[in-house]
Amino acid sequence: MKMFILVISTYIASLFHADGIAEYHYFMENDHVVLKFEMDKNELQHYRIDKDCQKNKLFDLCIKNYLLKNADLQINNQKVSFDFIGSSTYNDHIIFNFKSKKTYNDITDLQIKNTCFYEVNKKFKNRIRIDLNQFQKSFLLTKGKGSIQL
Repeated sequence: MKMFILVISTYIASLFHADGIAEYHYFMENDHVVLKFEMDKNELQHYRIDKDCQKNKLFDLCIKNYLLKNADLQINNQKVSFDFIGSSTYNDHIIFNFKSKKTYNDITDLQIKNTCFYEVNKKFKNRIRIDLNQFQKSFLLTKGKGSIQL
């Protein structure tokens, strides 16, 4: 009977689980833009991120390359280049941290384009949190709406 209840509760919980979501938090630290990417570790491992990624490469390097290629931030009409700081795991979520190569004092406009995971899951959602000077907003990007401009 206990096994039956466990199976049923697992099934019901799966009905309410998001179909795929990742979070991107952009914030300032010492005039650098920091990007913190977070996603459920088990869910991330199910996606085939980079078809060109060799099997002998580290998983983190493949994810890092994929994120830098598919998550684009522009500040004042210039693309922001990021350095990979590192990755960690917390509460079964994988976290990747990036820091801008340049510093930014005066931000007048920004644009974010994010196409991560849409080619694998058309219902995937990218939650974007922005805390960059006067820009403090949160957005949910989907395949049909993969960019924002402020």
